[in-house]
Amino acid sequence: MTKNAMKKMKASDLIDRNFHLIGVMSRMGMSLGFGEASVLELCRRHGVDADTFMLICDVYDSPDGYVPLKEALDSVNAADIVRYLRLSHSYYTDSALVALAAAIEKMLVPCGESYRKIIWKFFSDYKDELERHFEFEELHVFPYVDALLSGTVSGKGGVANLEEGHHSIGEKIGDLKNIVMKYIPAVCDGADVQKVLFYVYYLESDLAKHTAIEDSILMPLIDRLENGQK
Repeated sequence: MTKNAMKKMKASDLIDRNFHLIGVMSRMGMSLGFGEASVLELCRRHGVDADTFMLICDVYDSPDGYVPLKEALDSVNAADIVRYLRLSHSYYTDSALVALAAAIEKMLVPCGESYRKIIWKFFSDYKDELERHFEFEELHVFPYVDALLSGTVSGKGGVANLEEGHHSIGEKIGDLKNIVMKYIPAVCDGADVQKVLFYVYYLESDLAKHTAIEDSILMPLIDRLENGQK
């Protein structure tokens, strides 16, 4: 399907194709209850660049390792990408991690003290590293992009390659997932364990898409801005 055809598609039909896009819409500031509005109409209603929204949707619709074409990056609004990433950070810290922590706490009620300490250490280490990574981006990367867009800085090398921190974060959530899935005591309620694993798998999957947007869209956009291209 072409980009123009997707813009004309009803927003509800877009979600039917991939329900993960509900979260994308929320982080772009788009509320549900949009009736029969098309994707383009919804973007205009909320002041979102339609090409940027469609590119983020492409990341969620594509297999891991997706790299957008140069032509797709040509029409992207860097400010909307940064806005999306900032709102994503808020979602992860204020909603996803909170829900996962509550589910883990409930799951661990019947477990022994030693196992509870192990699980909480894995979760706490992961949460702390993820929040440190977000803090670095909030304090250094995003303001740098804002400054490039406003023309208050110029040149290159304002931020380090974001990929360096992403690998460790992916490893730690994988460790948490495996210890719950492989070594959870039989005394734990199966429904509670499944809920924890659902949250972990969803967070792992969504963070992988978030990482892809930073590595495959934001970093090339920074490079363009540093070379004077807007």
